[in-house]
Amino acid sequence: MKISTRIQAISVTHPLSMNRKLDQYLSEHLPDLMDEYKIADRTDIHDLDRKFEGYEKRMDDLELWRTEFDQRLSTDRTRMDRLKVKYGVK
Repeated sequence: MKISTRIQAISVTHPLSMNRKLDQYLSEHLPDLMDEYKIADRTDIHDLDRKFEGYEKRMDDLELWRTEFDQRLSTDRTRMDRLKVKYGVK
């Protein structure tokens, strides 16, 4: 049996790299680490995404209202200026 084949067989059964050790550690301890360090999970982020979508919709609605209000205000100012001229109000 070649040495490279032996090394490959050993590395599969005994992880030598730091990545494998880290993956194994995280797989075993992730739930405890999430509780201890208050790490967010996908459901937490999903809830935030939904809230931000709601806020964006409200902001769009407010922007539309502001645009319509600015148009009405401009029209009302024009009418008010005409009435001032008509009735001689300064």
